[in-house]
Amino acid sequence: MKLFDGFFKESFSELLSRKAYEEAWTLYQDSKEKDSLNILWQEEYQKQIKQKNFALGLRLAEIFQAETKFLRNAATVLVLQALKRQDYKEAIRLLEKYPVKYLIVFNHLKEIKKSSDSHVQKILEALEENIYYDVAMVSNLLDEALDKMLKNPYRKGYLLTLPGHIETYITGDLHGNRFNLNSILQDANLKEYPNRHLIFQEVIHSRGLLIDQRDLSFLEVVDILQCLCQYPDRVHFLLGNHDLNLYMQRETLCKNRKLNHLFKRGLSFLFGKKAKEILEKYFRFIGYMPAAIQCGNILMTHSNPEKEKNGFSSLKEKIPLKKHSYIHSLVTGRDHSLATVEAFLKEAQSPFSIIGHELCRLGYDSPNPRQLIIDSCHNYGHTLLCRPATISSIKDLKKSLQTIRK
Repeated sequence: MKLFDGFFKESFSELLSRKAYEEAWTLYQDSKEKDSLNILWQEEYQKQIKQKNFALGLRLAEIFQAETKFLRNAATVLVLQALKRQDYKEAIRLLEKYPVKYLIVFNHLKEIKKSSDSHVQKILEALEENIYYDVAMVSNLLDEALDKMLKNPYRKGYLLTLPGHIETYITGDLHGNRFNLNSILQDANLKEYPNRHLIFQEVIHSRGLLIDQRDLSFLEVVDILQCLCQYPDRVHFLLGNHDLNLYMQRETLCKNRKLNHLFKRGLSFLFGKKAKEILEKYFRFIGYMPAAIQCGNILMTHSNPEKEKNGFSSLKEKIPLKKHSYIHSLVTGRDHSLATVEAFLKEAQSPFSIIGHELCRLGYDSPNPRQLIIDSCHNYGHTLLCRPATISSIKDLKKSLQTIRK
């Protein structure tokens, strides 16, 4: 048996020396002595790293499904090498696939100069100017924002009924887009327009490039919370399905990304051991987000309820979010047919509907004559600025659309 084991290890070592890593992995899977083989392939990994063969080291670590530290060390160097030779497409490929050492890569990314190149733009828009927040400040901010949201004079249950004469600045799904958020806050200019209300939905779960597989979209939430506290009666959240999934602790999957997992990794990076405390306070905030906003001739929700799902009046009731089946249907529905939307609007007694929830490549869509979808999370993102009392047709709504990136 010892002779057989010795032969097995020799075969394994020989495959490693020939860089036949896939064959070595096959042999490894059949072995009952994986501990000793682990030593051998890890020695090979260290050898390649020492010889600065980082691509080989990464390939080996990936084949052997190594711990994150092995992938991170090699991938970090490869990203830095790609940045040095200005191969931004390769840098993005590596960043999207592998974990890296966040601060090392982040500091190098900040040195990239602006360019019209789409890969450069993608990298620069993944950067956050301020990633350091005092935990106590954010914790207090969440408490203050929740208190002010609950005291909103237009609120009854999960429904906000805004005065018909106001002006509404409506956004679609934002999904952590820092550039678009900054543009929206500047353009909305609430200080100069005291009759204007600003409405956000689905701020979390970035669709952009993630560094070290960490979603930092909570930083956009922080900015909006600060805005809400400054203008408590004029800045509003609309509950979305991503918010609800996070609150219910149900994973949200998108293009093989586990979005809640990445979001929690981001919180851990930002707040360390206090991340759990911050998340629990954010759960509480989500639990009281409005699910619908009525104003003039417009109803704003994240989506439509399922076909023949009635219960709009239940939004005014104080039912815990976890048990509010109508809200669960309202934020997740995908039926935008005219019949479904007309039945929904008839129950809500609103002529027109504005929703998010859908990816619109042009930044907006009109699936039927009574409804407009707005998407604010990408280069072609749109918002809508209007006086709801003056809206008398879907054409009026379309005329009120504006691009975020002027």
